[in-house]
Amino acid sequence: MKIYLDFDDTIFDTRAFAEDLSRIFERVGFSEKDFFDNYALVRDNRGGLDLDALFNQLSRQREFDIRKTRRSVDNLFANVDVFVHNDFFDFARGFSKEDLTLLSYGPTLSQREKIENSKVIPFFNEIIVTSRSKEESFPDILRKYPSEELFFVDDKADQIDRVKTVAPSVVVMKMERPGGRHTGIKSELADHIVKDFYDVAEIIKGKSK
Repeated sequence: MKIYLDFDDTIFDTRAFAEDLSRIFERVGFSEKDFFDNYALVRDNRGGLDLDALFNQLSRQREFDIRKTRRSVDNLFANVDVFVHNDFFDFARGFSKEDLTLLSYGPTLSQREKIENSKVIPFFNEIIVTSRSKEESFPDILRKYPSEELFFVDDKADQIDRVKTVAPSVVVMKMERPGGRHTGIKSELADHIVKDFYDVAEIIKGKSK
């Protein structure tokens, strides 16, 4: 058995993190809308959150104390473990570390720093942070573990459906946390809809009996 878990919005409360990040920039004169418009632009252009690109983008629009603001942002990043959903830790303790892999899209250094500071790394046998889409990873995974039962948990419907298309044997679960950024966006191919990792654990243990 091998279990592949997405990071943002699955393990990590990305909405709450982004809101706290927004408040830092609001204190130096950016409106919430200004921040999130630029946050989305940088994320789309860079393939994920890139703090250097975000600061460069915002500094072209107005003057602010970049060094002081960066210290506040660095402090937020140093303490991002508070945004990890508590049910993840209960889940991870219930399975062998050898069975758990983190599979995150996000080629930026900021994404890697966020994962490293989240304190989840010790629970995983392998950490994969890739610029490839998730479905591009699964043919390699299937070749590596041809006889293992494979599970994949993600919150994005398009990722779930594309993985299930290229790897039909993988049991895919769509995480639908209350208030999640992608909750309510329907997956056509998900095997299960789950609201937390307690649901995930129940499904996996039920299939492994």
